Amino acid sequence: MGRNVSDVTDQTVVRVARRVHEIDLLSGWSRTLAIGKLILDEFFGGDTSAWLSRRGRESSLRRLAARPECPLEKSALAEAVGVYVAVLDDPGIQARGTISPSHVARVLALEPTTRRRLLAEAEEQGMSVRGLALRVRQVKGYVRSVPTRQPSTRRKVLNGVQEGLAALRSARLFVEESGEWSVLDGPDLARLLCQFEEELALMRKPGGRSDVQELLHKTCEVALHFRAE
Repeated sequence: MGRNVSDVTDQTVVRVARRVHEIDLLSGWSRTLAIGKLILDEFFGGDTSAWLSRRGRESSLRRLAARPECPLEKSALAEAVGVYVAVLDDPGIQARGTISPSHVARVLALEPTTRRRLLAEAEEQGMSVRGLALRVRQVKGYVRSVPTRQPSTRRKVLNGVQEGLAALRSARLFVEESGEWSVLDGPDLARLLCQFEEELALMRKPGGRSDVQELLHKTCEVALHFRAE
């Protein structure tokens, strides 16, 4: 049964503040859960429903944060209790390898099913705390998802021709630097170069002067240079 927060004495507040100061030397899950449990037990009698009802929450945390012995602000104290209550509701949260208390804090405002879904998503995708916070904003409708822009057909063609030109130039420079022109002899390379030129001929448009056509023209020149050696 939860206790009435107004019944918490000043002596209890001082004792809890000093204990929070000691626990704050810890880190990670141990620190967050210990602080959350301490406040829930001492101020709310360990009753999660009393915490979730929000009755007296603000005043109790304000009293605690106001103590000079307490190293944390009211928001940090509330976050610790919120994370602790979330773990009580779903103990599996703590077992998620890449999920930290800060991750859990970012989803506290969501209903439990959505909270679990986003934490699973965050773990699977290796989201940072900041990335999860943005995802929460998207779910709550504060930020619209921006669809990934797909490259146009023209850009795909341009990229493909650029890659082909770069590869052909690299092969030619390799031959020039090595001086082993004999590698150009033989039917295999001649057949490949013929096929290359045929593809270029199919793509080239008479009179075309676009950037794609210019690249095709340069590629053809490199191929012809290969054949001429």
